[in-house]
Amino acid sequence: MDDYVKIEKIGEGTYGVVYKGRHKATGQIVAMKKIRLESEEEGVPSTAVREVSLLQELKHPNVVRLLDVLMQESRLYLIFEFLSMDLKKYLDSIPSEAAIPWRLRDRPTLQDFQVYPTNFQFNNGIG
Repeated sequence: MDDYVKIEKIGEGTYGVVYKGRHKATGQIVAMKKIRLESEEEGVPSTAVREVSLLQELKHPNVVRLLDVLMQESRLYLIFEFLSMDLKKYLDSIPSEAAIPWRLRDRPTLQDFQVYPTNFQFNNGIG
């Protein structure tokens, strides 16, 4: 943790707190996810281990990058690239017509499908 400085708290969830931070040497802005370790006997939660192992392997332009993993006392820090907004804020910022592609918007609804069995019966002389 000596390489990073916390700037401000940007979120909180079930397992911990997320801070905006900065790498001291490079000046890179990062997201620092601090995971609470409830008891030292149990160690790192399996959910955190799973997240770390998946993110270390996953390299995709549409997935936030895990830059570093640090342990400090009874805290686990996951250091991510910093994004100015989360997925929900991003989706909320897009006009609704642009957010949903036309091919999804114009697909039949469940209500449309409920008519089809009746049509099948009438068309085939069953109903």
